[in-house]
Amino acid sequence: MKGLGPLDNLERYVSSYWWIQILNPLYLKTDSDVVADNDLRFQEVDSILEMLHPSKDAFILDVCCRESIVV
Repeated sequence: MKGLGPLDNLERYVSSYWWIQILNPLYLKTDSDVVADNDLRFQEVDSILEMLHPSKDAFILDVCCRESIVV
């Protein structure tokens, strides 16, 4: 596979619908059960808070899921 080298505009080479190829039915079958597990989500948040020690007025943004949690 030949690379394109440094690009001045990467978006020109990425499909507007890139997420359809990644979030296909197999992904939803294998990942949705993990995402829907609230106990696991709370454990993950607790672990991240223990690592970061954010201030009481801090915001944490989950960019991939577009969720924010007020600490």
